[in-house]
Amino acid sequence: MEVVYDNGMYQVKVNRYDNEYLVINVSTDVVESRESAQPTAEYKADALREVTIKRNQAKNEIEARR
Repeated sequence: MEVVYDNGMYQVKVNRYDNEYLVINVSTDVVESRESAQPTAEYKADALREVTIKRNQAKNEIEARR
């Protein structure tokens, strides 16, 4: 499969046989989402990246308080 978008944490790969775009977590190689349109897949990859960053920051702040 061809990588059509990469934001460092998530990649969007195109599956031309099934006409779908897969949002894949780079570190775990797990498919997080299947989308029928490339822009939607790219937006979802960016949203997942932002949520992951915010979650990690909040987790680090909680651990720092302990």
